[in-house]
Amino acid sequence: MPDPLLSDNLLTYRLRCSLTLKELSERTGLSPATLHRIENGICRATNRSRVKLADGLGLSQENLDHLLQGKWESHQDG
Repeated sequence: MPDPLLSDNLLTYRLRCSLTLKELSERTGLSPATLHRIENGICRATNRSRVKLADGLGLSQENLDHLLQGKWESHQDG
């Protein structure tokens, strides 16, 4: 089952970082189609995908968890 909180927060954070799907894809190794499906709540991100997202967005795993919980504004990495 997709995670609507992840979908909304990932999309918002990606746009705040001024990243296109293609750019995030290049940073994470996840296809633009996969990222699109995650952002649109069509599929759920696997644990492996979450690690790739954290790396690609320059977030620690802890801060990625904050992002996924909707608490990212006060817990952004430097």
